[in-house]
Amino acid sequence: MKKLVWVALAAAVAVAAVFVLGSRRKAETKYRTAVVDKGNVTQVVTATGTLFAVTTVKVGSVVSGNVAALHADFNKQVKKGDVLAELDPVPFQEKVQQVQAALDKAKVDERNAPAANIELVGTE
Repeated sequence: MKKLVWVALAAAVAVAAVFVLGSRRKAETKYRTAVVDKGNVTQVVTATGTLFAVTTVKVGSVVSGNVAALHADFNKQVKKGDVLAELDPVPFQEKVQQVQAALDKAKVDERNAPAANIELVGTE
């Protein structure tokens, strides 16, 4: 009976050893060969769905007008000092010209005012 237990134990150890060593066996390495040639390496990724910004920053301005050029787009990285948009300069140039004309008229009126006052005073 003792001998039968030893034989069963030895068989169990042998089966366990075969199971453990068999599962550790490496898979056969397979190689694929090809002719070497020269060319561009490219990788194309396609995706579908909706894109969302990682960070959203609200940008405001004190002036308003028609946008002449837009230099920043959604999700484009910008740094301090980068020009984001250019406004149409025509309305601002017209305003400057109006103010310059009013200033020139005021200077002419100021120059002519003393002469007008003297004539008025002298005729009374």
